Amino acid sequence: MSKPPSGAKYNFWGFAVGAMNSLMKIGGLSPRGDVTSSWSVTGLDGRHYITMDEDGQRTGWTTINAPGAIQINAGEDITNIPSMVENRSGSFLLANPEEAEYVENDKVEDNAIFFQAQNGDIVIKAGNGKIRMEADSIEMVCNGTKPKGEGHFWLTANNDIEIKATDILVESKSTLKLVSSGVAGLKGKPIEIIGSLITGVSKATNPDVRIGETHEVLGGDY
Repeated sequence: MSKPPSGAKYNFWGFAVGAMNSLMKIGGLSPRGDVTSSWSVTGLDGRHYITMDEDGQRTGWTTINAPGAIQINAGEDITNIPSMVENRSGSFLLANPEEAEYVENDKVEDNAIFFQAQNGDIVIKAGNGKIRMEADSIEMVCNGTKPKGEGHFWLTANNDIEIKATDILVESKSTLKLVSSGVAGLKGKPIEIIGSLITGVSKATNPDVRIGETHEVLGGDY
């Protein structure tokens, strides 16, 4: 029997049970021998597995890999909402599990599927497909603060961005800028522009003038 790679871990208390279709391990080691798994199960296809790692570079990790699709369905029986309280960790628990008060609602407000990252980022990536969100309503909130360099919302596309709705409202508490390196068009029936002061400048002779600098042009500093 060949020796394990240098620095590989050992576990003399590991346990494994399996058949033709799958293999379950308790205390198993990763293929490189650098991570111990508390529990893992591998399907007939070796790429189909779930593992709960306990040490090494993946301490506390849970990894799910599937060569096919992963489907999650929940919420069929959510009809009543128990009274909830928030504990110190930010998780919501029953105020009194034995005497929980239930509120009858036609519209369910409880979470059927909940994802929370106490620290770090959440990444949803489709390298060769689309990401689609569909619901009665969709709400996106940035709670970060400006002093910490947070609270930003970025939307970037290599091609077009289309927004279609019955009514569209864009409200800014400080500054609103619409900038185009090409043609900028505005069309409506009618068009209303209201402001305490409205300035408009043709800068064909000086393409470097930017938004917010029209006072210099009007003031003769052009």
